[in-house]
Amino acid sequence: MKRLLVKPQTKEQLKVLKELFKEMGVATFTISDENSEDIGMRVVMNRVDRTKKVSRKAIMKKLT
Repeated sequence: MKRLLVKPQTKEQLKVLKELFKEMGVATFTISDENSEDIGMRVVMNRVDRTKKVSRKAIMKKLT
């Protein structure tokens, strides 16, 4: 099953949404902005093309 991530803009919106989901019997979890960013980074990392290889020399050249 897919999931839905919702970011309310106010504490009141958060409260209303949590109450609505509770009435609907939908499980909710509250996460911090930092954890949300971590999840987003994980999604991006999972989409990366890992078939291409880069030499250590090329990486070091970019870093200098």
